[in-house]
Parts: sequence; structure tokens; C-alpha cells
Amino acid sequence: MTSLSNFPLLSAITLGTFAWFTSAAPLAQLDRPSGEPPGQVLEAEGLLCDSPVWGVFIASTTRHKEQTTKWETGTTVDTQFEDEFSIEANYDFLERTEIPSPPAGCPVTMNKEACLLRLVQGLQKYKVLLTHVKKEYPDNALLPHIKYNSDLLIHLIEEKMRHPERLTVLSDTEAQSMLQGLENTNTFQRKVTAHSILRKLHLFLIDSSRDLCRKEKFNHQRP
Repeated sequence: MTSLSNFPLLSAITLGTFAWFTSAAPLAQLDRPSGEPPGQVLEAEGLLCDSPVWGVFIASTTRHKEQTTKWETGTTVDTQFEDEFSIEANYDFLERTEIPSPPAGCPVTMNKEACLLRLVQGLQKYKVLLTHVKKEYPDNALLPHIKYNSDLLIHLIEEKMRHPERLTVLSDTEAQSMLQGLENTNTFQRKVTAHSILRKLHLFLIDSSRDLCRKEKFNHQRP
């Protein structure tokens, strides 16, 4: 299981942003609700893995464990995942729950450009899967910030790519194919799948940031 404790390649600025965000500080420019003008944080200067966007995005998905929606009552509360599902499931169970078309990471042998392309493809898939989360938890306060940070990170990645024209958007058919079957499950399974999507997005971000740091810092140190 991946955790922040075994994630040494997060930069100091990213860790600082993570600590700031999780300390219940007011939402700032990096976590602006969706629809607001982006601002100067969109400038992709330096190494992409050093961008504070990673820390804010990871922090927003980390908060998912503490902030859930009671599907029995439809009210948003600060609680643990286990409180919502009682003894029927525990939070670690989410990592074993399958989601449609799980995005792949970047293997060691993959070059940086191909890795950036795969990261965007993965984020696009999660944006589709988040529509299922939105349907099950329409009042979840974290979703607008997760969507905003996803769009922001995609923009930063595109700026770092040498061939951004190779990026493609998922078609409606592909999106529908990913979501097919989720509506044919019972209430419990739909809710667990929604939580699993958020949990696996969190792990995807941690793994992607780590893999990208290795590639960028290796290339940066080469003569």
C-alpha cells in the first residue's frame, strides 16, 4: 500500500503546501473553486514535480478519508469512512475494490514525454469516473476542488510536453464504456465504488508525482 511516509521524493515546497492545506487554512489561489480565473499559478516554471499543485491536489484527496457523506441521511459530515459503512467495510477495503479502466502509471523504462502523456490520459479517466462519485455524493464539498486541481495539473503537464498536439480527449463512447455497469449494482456497491475512485485517484497522484520526480531529476542532473 502506498503512503506519504514512503514518498521521499516530494519536494519541500510540495510538503509545505500539503501541511498548509490539511491544517484547515482558508482555501487559497491553488485550490480556487472550479470556474474562477486561474491566475499566475498556471505558469509551468522549473520542474513539474516541484509544482505546489501536486501537494494541494494530493491533500484534497487525502481529506476524503475524514470527510464523507452519510448516504443513509444525505448529510455531509466530518467522519471516518468506517462510520458510513459500519462493519460492512473498512477504508483499506477500497484499495481492493475494482474500478473501470484503472489508469496505468509510468514504468521506469518509459521516457518523460510518454509519461506525461500517460498522466494526462489517467487524469482524464478519473475525471470521467468522478461523474459517478458526483452522482452518489452530489453535495460532497471536495469534488469541486478535486476537479479544479485536475484541470490545473493537466494544463501544467500540457505546457511541459514537447508534443501536446498528441493529446486526445476521451470520446463520449469511451466515457460511457468506462461507466457501464456501475448503475447495475446495489446501493452499497455503488457507494463503495465511489469511495474507491477517490482513494485510487489519491494513490495515482502519489505514484505519478514520485515517478515524474525520478525522471525529471535524473534528466536535470545529466551533463
